[in-house]
Amino acid sequence: MEIRQSLAERIGMQAAELQNDADSFDETAARLLGINTNDLHCLALITLRGPMTAGELAEAASLTPGAITTLVDRLEHAGYAHRRRDEVDRRRVLIEPTAHAARIAAQIWGPLASEGAQSLLHFDEHDLEVILEFLRTARELHARHIERVRALSLAQLTHPD
Repeated sequence: MEIRQSLAERIGMQAAELQNDADSFDETAARLLGINTNDLHCLALITLRGPMTAGELAEAASLTPGAITTLVDRLEHAGYAHRRRDEVDRRRVLIEPTAHAARIAAQIWGPLASEGAQSLLHFDEHDLEVILEFLRTARELHARHIERVRALSLAQLTHPD
């Protein structure tokens, strides 16, 4: 087998294992926080991207507006998010993380982010550009395939006889 093909396969395996590890980490954190992984995912979205309306959050999380309302109610009840009126357009209600959630996130994900950033420093600038391009390409690939799978129905999939 060609060396490049072998390396590509090994990278694919490592990426899949990294995804499993990230999922396990998030499941562990969600359990610690007393919320489910959908709640955690939405909390991460408003933490990383900033305050969003319920509709924006529903779209970003691929959930229905009704599901988002219930989800945000749970996050508010747990003290991790709150709703506030948009200062520019008072008709809009934005959902944002609480200061409490930010402190907890710093304790749970801060060490992982710091150590991860530190581990990248042993790469030179060119290597970092390659890693960045790989991640950008991987995200684009996932986005395309998310749309592909959304367009499928269960009936379209092959069922065992």
